[in-house]
Amino acid sequence: MDALRAHGVDAEVVGLEDESLRAITDSVVVFVKFFDPAVLERAKDNGNRLVWKTVDVFAHVDVEYRATAVDMLIKRFRHRTRLFDGAIFPNRRAQKDFSLLFDRRAVHTALSSHADSRWKRNCADEFSLAYIGLKMNVAERFLELDGMHYVETKGEAFFEQARPFSCHFSVREEGSRSFFYKPNTKLVVAAASGANIVLSKDPAHLETLDPDYPYFTDTDPNSVEQAVAFARETFGGREWREGLDMLADVRDRTSPSRIALGYIEYFRMLS
Repeated sequence: MDALRAHGVDAEVVGLEDESLRAITDSVVVFVKFFDPAVLERAKDNGNRLVWKTVDVFAHVDVEYRATAVDMLIKRFRHRTRLFDGAIFPNRRAQKDFSLLFDRRAVHTALSSHADSRWKRNCADEFSLAYIGLKMNVAERFLELDGMHYVETKGEAFFEQARPFSCHFSVREEGSRSFFYKPNTKLVVAAASGANIVLSKDPAHLETLDPDYPYFTDTDPNSVEQAVAFARETFGGREWREGLDMLADVRDRTSPSRIALGYIEYFRMLS
């Protein structure tokens, strides 16, 4: 919100149960991840343009990706999405697969996650590997990799708890809905932290990061182990520095100010 306000946008955060939501008229109202159909009806009656920021809704529950799974989700949500004037998806693959949920006149876009300003540069002076997130979002076998640490993203403490790690981790099972439809948040966090990251070739990652990044990996166990070993062996070397340079570019492109410009452009498309 601060980044939008810095660009001159009159923006505020309002809870779904907040009485002030009833007073909003003739505005763009963005529902982040969750929405109440009754609230949508009231907001629409007030002359608002309604947008659904889907975040990772379509990534749960993790099942093998099939066209029938997409069809199932479309049938499940379509009757609830008719009031939306548009949607903000976490990547272009999600936009392609789920734009059919909405009225044909709806306006869609795919926008990257942005870096939380509370992230600080890591303080590691050696190779140290961590998965930073919730255990429900990573395969158990990856948490058992040699040298892997786990930082749970709850409360405020984890921003500081993540600082000792020079290498982050974001590998999702290829072919899963998480692989196709999760946002690039962990990549953005690594970039903001000045860390490298071992990561799978998810659509969201490939839309954000140079495909020649040295620590991309396939998702089978042997490939992941080799990628981690390669990151450890090259720490501080040419490949490591090249990776950090690529992530510095990601850091610039996913700063709150830069991502806010993408939102502003999208809001103009809605008007």
